[in-house]
Amino acid sequence: MRTSAAGVIPRQAVPDLLNLWQPGMAYPTSQRPATAGFSIIELLAVLLIIGLGVGLVSFQISDNSAYQLRIDAKQLANNAALLTEEAVLSGEQWGIDLYLEVDDQGREQYGYRWLHKLPERWEVKAIDSMQTDNLFHPSLAMELELEGVDQEIGFKQAEQTRKVENVASGPDETPLEPDIWLLSSGEVTPFRLRILESQEEGLEIVIIADQLGRIEFQDNDDEDL
Repeated sequence: MRTSAAGVIPRQAVPDLLNLWQPGMAYPTSQRPATAGFSIIELLAVLLIIGLGVGLVSFQISDNSAYQLRIDAKQLANNAALLTEEAVLSGEQWGIDLYLEVDDQGREQYGYRWLHKLPERWEVKAIDSMQTDNLFHPSLAMELELEGVDQEIGFKQAEQTRKVENVASGPDETPLEPDIWLLSSGEVTPFRLRILESQEEGLEIVIIADQLGRIEFQDNDDEDL
């Protein structure tokens, strides 16, 4: 093969690879048709990865809900026991008010707050680092049983008074009182409080107290925090 005076091979001397291709031959790698797509195996691999990702996210959400449920319920049980001791040591009366309210997004949300007995009324109060008002996640629900009787948890009321509908005389105002009493004598209103995940069946915590002030924490999964 001859070269030009500049030592460069003339363009006409370079073979055209496409012109050398014949039916039945494989395309050169750099010249694969633009219409070539994914194989079935590649598509299945992508779908498998997506499915695993969705499953991991769902598991993570469920696991977080269970953990948060145990944290909130354990905090309520521990603080109730602590406040029971405070009532005995201080000679004062305390209580727990359970309530229901609606958040900014229109979702019902359960909560509780600590009440302290004054000579003429109850006030919302807490001791040390306790919060006066405590709200559960909107996915959590509460069911209260006092001395073997189911109780309805009403909507949150003002500290001074609460409205009670009376069919005969219309709205009536009654003093705010706790659902659960923690007395200075060490006695406690016997109760059974179920805190459950409303979106996941079987996930619940039960807090039980007897008249002597002994408070138990029961986890249906028997799993420690």
